[in-house]
Formats: sequence, C-alpha cells, structure tokens
Amino acid sequence: MKVFIISDIGAKGESVIPYGLNLGKHNEVEVEILHIIDPRSHKGVSSPYSDSQSITPGAKMTHDEIKGRDRKVVEKELDKLLSAEASRLNYPLKVNSTVETDSVETKLKMIFADKTGAVCVASADPENSMVTELSELVSIFGKLEVPLLIVPPGYAWREPAEISLYTDFSESSPESIKAGLKWFDAFPLTARAFCVVPEAGVEDMKASVESWEKTAGNIVPQSMVLRTDVVTGKPDSGAILGQSRKSAAGLVMVPKAIFVATEYKLKKNSERMKFVNELGMPVLIY
Repeated sequence: MKVFIISDIGAKGESVIPYGLNLGKHNEVEVEILHIIDPRSHKGVSSPYSDSQSITPGAKMTHDEIKGRDRKVVEKELDKLLSAEASRLNYPLKVNSTVETDSVETKLKMIFADKTGAVCVASADPENSMVTELSELVSIFGKLEVPLLIVPPGYAWREPAEISLYTDFSESSPESIKAGLKWFDAFPLTARAFCVVPEAGVEDMKASVESWEKTAGNIVPQSMVLRTDVVTGKPDSGAILGQSRKSAAGLVMVPKAIFVATEYKLKKNSERMKFVNELGMPVLIY
C-alpha cells in the first residue's frame, strides 16, 4: 500500500498535500509526491533577467533552461511545504518527492501500471499546477486500476465518521469498492451504499441489493458498518449530490463509469468541477 499525491505546487488555492500526508500517516504507509513538468507546455520565452549561467537579458530561454528553472522552483516549494508539515504530523512518515520532465499522461500511466493497492490524491482545482484541469486527471485515471481521491483545495484533514457510497449494486462492484474503502478501515465508520433508480425499477434493484450485501459483507472491513438504500428518482449527478449531502458523510465514493456516462452530465470539466465544489468534501473515484 502506498499513497501518491499529485503535486499542486503552483495551483491557485491552498495545497491538498497535507491531506494526502495525513492519509498516509493514518494508514502507516509510505507517501510519494509526484510533480511532472510536461515539456509540451513550454515554449522559448524572453527572459527579463540574467543569471550566473549567462542567460542574457531579453534573450529567449531554451526548453532545457525553462525546464531546469521550473524544476528548481518546484523542488524549493516542495521542500518548504514538507518542512512545515513534518512538525504538524508528529509522526515519522516516510515521504519521497519526485520532480520529472515528461508527458503527464505518459508518466502517470507508467507509474501506476502496476500499482494495485495504491491510492492517488489530487486537488479538485489543479489549474496552473502540473495539470491544467480536473478532466485531464479524471480521464487518465479512468483507464487505470488505481482509485483517485479528489480533495477540495485547503480541505482540512479529519477522520471520517461516515462515507456516502454510490454504486449500481452489480455483482462486480464490491471488488472495486474494496480498493477504496480499505484506505479508511483504520476508522470506525459507517459506509452508506446507495443507488438511484426510477420508481419502476425499485423492486428489481432491491433483489440485486440483497445479493450484493452477501458479497460485500465479506469485503467491507470489519471496523465498518455497512448500510444500503435504494433511492427513487432520476439517476444523475444531482441525485448523487442530494443524497450525499443529506447524510453525515465526510467523503463520497463514486464509480469511474459515471464520468463517461451521458446521463450523469459529468463529461465536461466545468460539470465535474461544479459537482465536486457543490459536494464540498473529498470524492474518491473508484
């Protein structure tokens, strides 16, 4: 098990790195912070200053000069943040930070190709950091087995007492849910699994829920209480929002599939941002 954090150094809001560090601490696992500088985003630019490496004022900096400068800036900011957080954690957490130059998508796919058992933490608003928008991360992780934990910028760590879990209660869903829930088995909490179906499909869904509960009972950590519910309505992102916000949840789990399904209206970056912002809490995409 390992916690990976997508660096948001350079983003507009407060960092989510402290949240990821706390998740690693409470699970007693190693944390790795990833910052990838995508060379495709760099073009030669005029430099208004000179330095000891003989960059002439007004001359265009080369790609390598820009990448080297950006790497130093990121490394300095990461060291500064980690130094401040080390004393707050009060725990000997092993943290590695990696700053590399590569295609963001290519590098993330390579890193997570065989990282079953890992979780990745990222900011809900990554603009101006190593990625340009939330959709980019969601699309990449939609093709990977690793769950993605999206955290609102500056969201303070707190031990969750309840998790709101959206599922279709299919026979195959418990295994993917297990990969997400295990990161919270250190806490005595309630996982409220629910689905939203039209009134005509309620009875059929209840039969599926009974079968699902038998399978899930062997997968959900013993420290958790599992509750299930079938909600009548139109299955879309609004229904997930409404049901999750009615609960006492401190975290919401949703399947990756809803971000590509047309009826949920979560395919555009603006729609995904609105969904996460209106929830106002971390979202684990499993």
